[in-house]
Amino acid sequence: MAGIFAELLQLPRVGADDDFFDLGGDSIVSVQLAGRARKLGLVLTPRDVFRHRTVAALAACAGSTAGEAAGAAPADDGVGPLPLTPVMRWSAGRHRRVFHQSMLLQVPAGLERGQLTDVLQRVLDRHDALRLRVADGAATVRPPGAAADRLLRTVALPDGSTGTAADALVERERAAAGERLDPAAGELLQAVHLDRGPRRPGLLLLVAHHLAVDAVSWRILLPDLAAAAQGQELDPVGTSLRRWRGCSPRRRGSPGGGANSTTGPRCWPGPTRC
Repeated sequence: MAGIFAELLQLPRVGADDDFFDLGGDSIVSVQLAGRARKLGLVLTPRDVFRHRTVAALAACAGSTAGEAAGAAPADDGVGPLPLTPVMRWSAGRHRRVFHQSMLLQVPAGLERGQLTDVLQRVLDRHDALRLRVADGAATVRPPGAAADRLLRTVALPDGSTGTAADALVERERAAAGERLDPAAGELLQAVHLDRGPRRPGLLLLVAHHLAVDAVSWRILLPDLAAAAQGQELDPVGTSLRRWRGCSPRRRGSPGGGANSTTGPRCWPGPTRC
């Protein structure tokens, strides 16, 4: 458990009585901690992390996946109707493509379309929110296997394109990808590979509807994307979106804000570096 703390919080070592949140942990990292623990055979929930905040307390309360399998209820595959979240109700009737966020990543030179499609497919299959369909006052989580190839566009970035010209192309593609988003059709993610050829690292532009991501969601999505690109096994999903929504309390108020984009690019961890 101490090793998981140290890895996720990027610390050289962690003591048995160190508090997860005092060390810099937060709700997003608590989700990652629960997933990492499950991968090692320990059963924890993010709620456990809030209740038992130290290494020793969490280690004492953690169950075993072996014991869980013996008497557990059938696994929740997360597929099917989803009660509308507050942001879904708030966005009903508004322009379907307005609210989105984007991320620009640097990817290895010579990345082939099939490789990138496989990576995107693994991330789509893991994250229920990316497979949402929201239409006519109802939401549905579609089964894994939605074709990632449909959401990927490849654009050649001319050799030597830098500065203003490259930035202008990225902005055009960002705007066009936002227009292709369509929650009613289940299109909540678009990807554009800006290919610089076999010798220069390319760029990957991800544009996601705000129904599927928010500012902190990228902290989970991007590590999963990097892990998939490196052929690693993704952390298991402890709680599906449908199960979470069924357990979450109703909250008053309406979310605010509009389209957001990040400045970049960030790195796709691997052979290349920014």
